[in-house]
Amino acid sequence: MLENSNFKRDLKRGVPVEVRGEVWSQLIGNKLRITPKLYESLLDRVRIAAANMDNDLNFKKNIDVIEKDLHRTFSDFGHFRHGGMLYNPLKNILAAFSLFRTDLGYIQGMSYVAAMLILHLGDEYSAFSAFANVMHKYLLFTFYSFDMTKVNEFFHIYMRLVEKHIPALHQMFTDVSF
Repeated sequence: MLENSNFKRDLKRGVPVEVRGEVWSQLIGNKLRITPKLYESLLDRVRIAAANMDNDLNFKKNIDVIEKDLHRTFSDFGHFRHGGMLYNPLKNILAAFSLFRTDLGYIQGMSYVAAMLILHLGDEYSAFSAFANVMHKYLLFTFYSFDMTKVNEFFHIYMRLVEKHIPALHQMFTDVSF
């Protein structure tokens, strides 16, 4: 067992790539109880919705935004561009999520969160499960829901913490403010 101080020191260096997926899975958990069967069911719904896209304008809008976002997602990496080996898995995850959480749908930029998860967790189902659970967390959900009252509240709390714990950084933010 690592001593607490060694663990904290090592954690500050980051979670090693070799174990990152497992650590992230454990930390994120599966509070939503996503199962492989549920994910397959969502993918079936994606296929049905895609075949009837003219009748589901909300799904069509989500897919249009997903497709625009995919080629921009870590574009230097190339795996998420059309024809790249992770293009379809990432598109599946995002389309399935848009049907899983119809109250939120797909919001531009979610692809980066899902892409990091698929890169480190390795398989589509695990990445979807982690993504759905991460997006369910209050803080992240609030930012993607665009509830600006709550977003501003979080921002002010964050800035107070930065001011208290990293005053030089806070001063830099203050100096560049308009």
